[in-house]
Order: sequence, then structure tokens, then C-alpha cells
Amino acid sequence: LFRSDDYSSRLLSTYAKAVGLRFIHTALADHIRALCTDKKSSDFELNIAKDPSLSDPVKLQRNADNLMAVCQTIVDSILDHVDALPLSFVHVCRYLKGKLIERFLDKSEEDYDGSSSPIKAIMGGFLFLRFICPAITTPHSYGLLDEIPDASSRRILVLVTKLLFNCSTDVEFGVKESYMRIVNGFILQNAPRMSFLYTRLTAKREGDIEACFTADSDGIFANITQDQLIQDRDEIMLALGKHVDEVVGKVALSSESLAQQLQVVMAPSTAAAAAAAAAASPQKDVEKKKTGGGGIMGFFAPNRKL
Repeated sequence: LFRSDDYSSRLLSTYAKAVGLRFIHTALADHIRALCTDKKSSDFELNIAKDPSLSDPVKLQRNADNLMAVCQTIVDSILDHVDALPLSFVHVCRYLKGKLIERFLDKSEEDYDGSSSPIKAIMGGFLFLRFICPAITTPHSYGLLDEIPDASSRRILVLVTKLLFNCSTDVEFGVKESYMRIVNGFILQNAPRMSFLYTRLTAKREGDIEACFTADSDGIFANITQDQLIQDRDEIMLALGKHVDEVVGKVALSSESLAQQLQVVMAPSTAAAAAAAAAASPQKDVEKKKTGGGGIMGFFAPNRKL
């Protein structure tokens, strides 16, 4: 779940990053900076193919202990700051749980809590694979570091995300990455804490969902200039032009009427329209940016109130 780089997964990742960046900084910043400043990959490496000195079982165990200790501080920080997660995440998690049960499972929603394997798979896919782990592997993209980490730091971060993700889905390492099996104890030890986290995030919540998403979205555009809005709109138009059929097809699985509305609204976003816009004269392009156009072009017009 969430492993393919399709439109819906990318959309959910983008939303999570946009509204959840404050949580990322609160829960991860200090730990990531420390890893990239004070640590060496030779103290965390577990793959003997990358470091032959790991044939020494004492060194191997020491590195495994180092990796598990770092990951434990990160897990502890995530759980300690769970209240800093955007409230809309709760609605997303509950929706994902409901759709998972509806499509793949044969029991009622009440029969599945955070300790069940299917729930851990989808929660780990969203919360860790698509939200937390990318922030760890590319910390410069999330403002956690000022520059790209060096090769040694990147290797540490990759090992950390490997263990954190498997911990989040309660899947022990096996044949595929056998060198990681030495840290399977960490996964078993933290399984109850992951169950608690997912049970909490998928619990029923009172309140208006629309108001919740609106509140979490406030401020996303606060520091974006008109030029940035225009550039973002044009990029969205090009992306939509390439994926119109895919988007409409997936929406149609849930709502045929909504899919038909999208076809009308997204008509200007077809590949032909994008090609025609790219071939238009610079002056016409400026006029389009000023007026915004119709359909979804009008929605992303710079003078539209967001």
C-alpha cells in the first residue's frame, strides 16, 4: 500500500507535507541534525558487503545497538509529539481504514484496531512511507538541514528509515534484506506502541470534517507570492493534462457524477490544451495569467481568493 508512485499517492504525500511540516520540525529536527553532524555511517552500517569489518560479531552488534538507539529516540519523539499532528490526519487515517476494510476485508470496522496487520500496513504506508521517512531521507527538502547531507550521513538516514518503516508496519526483516535481521528485536519491542498510535489516529472524532481540513490548510499559501502562484498553477495544469483520464477514472470508482463534473472542469487541462498554451505567443500567455481563464484555469487564477 502506497508503494506505487501514482497520482493519488503523490497527492496525499504533498498534502501531508504541506500541513504537517510543523510536526516534522517539532518531532524530527534535532535528531536529524545530530545524526548528520556528529555520527559516522561506519558506526551504524550492518551490511557486511559495504563494510567487511562487520565480520566481527562484536562490531556488528555494536552498530546494531547504535541504530536501534537512534531509532528509539525518533519513535519516542514521534509518540511524544503526536498531539502536534494536524487534526486532518485523523480524518485521513480513519478514511483510509474504512476504505481498506470496505475493499479488502470481510469484517466490520470495529473488528480492526491499530494492532491488526492490515491497519498497520496502511497506516505505516501513509504516516511513515509517505510522510515521515521522506523527511528523514531528504531533510534538506523539509528545511531540517540547510544543504544536502554527505554520503556518510545519507547512509545513516537510509538505515534509519528502513528500520522505522518496517517497525511502522510490524514486518520483520527476512531473506530480502537479511543483514537487517539483527534489529528485528526493535520491531517486536515497539509493536505495542505502534498499535497504540494507530488506534488513536483511527478513532472516531467529533467535529466538522470540512472545518478541520480548512483549519489545517490555513497558512499554506500565506507566504507565497503572485509569481509563485502563477508558476504553481501552470505546473498543475501541465500535470493535469497528462493525467486527466487517470484522475477521472479513479474518481469514477467512488462517484460517477463527480467524475462527470471533473471531466467538464478539467477539459482545458488536456494534453492538447497544454500544448496549445505552450505554443501561444508570450503576450497571450500573459493575458491568460491575468484573467485566469475558464474551467480549472479560472480556479487557479491569481486573483481568486483561496
